[in-house]
Amino acid sequence: MKSTKKTIISIFAITLLIVLALNFYNIAVFIDQIYTPVSLTQRKVTYGDKKWSEERKVFIKNLNYDSSIKLKGFNVYLEKGFWFDPWNINKSVFNKNTNYPYQISFTAVDTLIAEPYAIFKIVNIQKFDSIDNEFLKDACVYLKKPKLKDTLILKIIKLDQKRDSIGYVKVWE
Repeated sequence: MKSTKKTIISIFAITLLIVLALNFYNIAVFIDQIYTPVSLTQRKVTYGDKKWSEERKVFIKNLNYDSSIKLKGFNVYLEKGFWFDPWNINKSVFNKNTNYPYQISFTAVDTLIAEPYAIFKIVNIQKFDSIDNEFLKDACVYLKKPKLKDTLILKIIKLDQKRDSIGYVKVWE
């Protein structure tokens, strides 16, 4: 009688644990479908970090540039537009439904050429398919095809109280 009672209690406890585990899993899946952090669903740019672009397998090719002042550590290249996979932040996700699957990535901030630092802003905005050009945020050119047709011109702005332009960069393929 005691062994039958123990067996029944053991089976009940195991069944209860399985039901609870499945409920927690279902709740987690439900919440994940409702809430995905906005930072994971926004398009990403590698900001001129070529190594990161290559590691994410989004790098396509280097672009040529000429600057009116000497630059240290400036990078500009063509890459695929990507997002983070919500389940694995180290994995890149590509949106095949976008009209602009490619982007030009360039160094956004430089602390070596000016004190306290300098930023690069797009000057000839109207010549490109689409852009993201918010001040102190992503500065990126989006392209329909992996080809830079026109020359991209970037203004180098020294971020101090005056916010003066200290030079220009011309980018071409």
